[in-house]
Amino acid sequence: MKYDLTSEDEEIELTLSGGLDLESTDLFEKEIYPVLAERLEHYKKLNINMHEVAFVDSTGVGVIIQFVNWARIHEVDVTIINMQEQVYEIFHFMQIDNILGIDILKADTLT
Repeated sequence: MKYDLTSEDEEIELTLSGGLDLESTDLFEKEIYPVLAERLEHYKKLNINMHEVAFVDSTGVGVIIQFVNWARIHEVDVTIINMQEQVYEIFHFMQIDNILGIDILKADTLT
């Protein structure tokens, strides 16, 4: 898994690419959390762009749930955008929209 961060005004975008699985846990803990922890106070909105994520397993879903909850503790509104249809189906099947809130998954941005 790889990631990129871009920002504009009060929004920051985390673009993920590759597979979202057990290996992603280390990336989030060692790189993404520390980098965002320094920057989140300047932003009110975080978009997680998953356009280039082709594979997600249950561990990856757990990583996203934990990450979204962490961002919300920092009072940042989170939206998951640009999901590939097969990834969206996994999130929808696991009822992530019910767990994290109906507005978290933007179905109108499916790729």
